[in-house]
Amino acid sequence: MKKLLVVDDEAGIRESLSLALLDEFEVSTAASAEEALDQIGRSRPEVMVLDQSMPGLGGLGLLEKLGGQNVPGTVMLSGQVDVEMVRQAMHLGADDLLSKPFDVAELKRMLHQAAGHIRRDTATDLPLALRGARAVGQASAQTTPLPVRSRWLSRTMVAEAVSECRGDRELAAQRLGMNKAELDSVSEELLEQ
Repeated sequence: MKKLLVVDDEAGIRESLSLALLDEFEVSTAASAEEALDQIGRSRPEVMVLDQSMPGLGGLGLLEKLGGQNVPGTVMLSGQVDVEMVRQAMHLGADDLLSKPFDVAELKRMLHQAAGHIRRDTATDLPLALRGARAVGQASAQTTPLPVRSRWLSRTMVAEAVSECRGDRELAAQRLGMNKAELDSVSEELLEQ
């Protein structure tokens, strides 16, 4: 069983999530981001449910403190989801975000997916989907010329397809409606620009 850390300042939510997830994960809990920092250092959970809004450091603060290193696969929970918060959470290492109230089956699916992710230490080694998310952010800047935005979005599409297929370029090419040679050619062309 994968180790799961549930981080929420509300005792009822921690207890409910622990009971709901106990059948599929080895669950531990933390009542604050500061407590979670200590537990992550000691027990090294593979995956974490992280409440975004907590007194003190908070969910985003915890991810920022971890600095991209030793970040467990993370599903962030939030009562109020906005685009900037999602962008910041993904940039700091969250794998997914779920708005409250949520479906436990959907949370389990997201946690299993997040548990398989590996964190990197540098921006160039970030998972392709995160590089793709950054490219989307850059592409949406109004001051960027349209041809440059188009290349960034193309890179994003290729990066996300390859990432979703866990590096299987043949499967990624199939999802993009091309063969592997075409995908390799497009990838090389995009990387050169």
